Amino acid sequence: MLDATWYLTANNNGLDWGDAKSWVAGLEIGTFGEWTLPALEPTCQGFNCANSQMAELYYHQLGNPANPQGGEMSNTGPFKNLESNDYWTATASIWTTPSAWYFNTYDGYQSQFWQSDQLFASAIRPGDVLAVVPEPGTTMVLLAGVAGAVIVRRRKTLTVGGKVEADLDPQLQGSGLHNCMNPGGDADRPCDDRCWG
Repeated sequence: MLDATWYLTANNNGLDWGDAKSWVAGLEIGTFGEWTLPALEPTCQGFNCANSQMAELYYHQLGNPANPQGGEMSNTGPFKNLESNDYWTATASIWTTPSAWYFNTYDGYQSQFWQSDQLFASAIRPGDVLAVVPEPGTTMVLLAGVAGAVIVRRRKTLTVGGKVEADLDPQLQGSGLHNCMNPGGDADRPCDDRCWG
């Protein structure tokens, strides 16, 4: 179950099972779709079950212990809002309908709830596509920052004959003159009548 990518922002709005499935099915993060609720094989009910992706995350990847008395998770890892609460899985119950399996991050317990109950949802997709899938806003801010730095650097550099001659002094922009000093601060290069320095 390790060959998967978790979406780091859970939906903590309280969704019934059908709405939770619709929420994950509609996720498109970057170019990545195919998000689902975490899988569960209905072979274990209770604590320390190793048959679900939520149990794998809770016990093994995050290292949280089973806690029959309940309490806050000791480790939420890189998740932005993984709370101690009930999270839907993708598995409908075959014993009691209409119910579905859930995993409780409050204590590490998994069982079944009615599909009409309002639980939280977490999204996972097959394949380790990235170590972490950032939120779309994070990616856009990062790309905008890189583009801005490239533009600023390009505007500050003047080339003469295909070689970087010197950094353009902001006070000289538009004057046709440039500072003859190289980036190291040495002024021992000769200047012609187009230079200032």
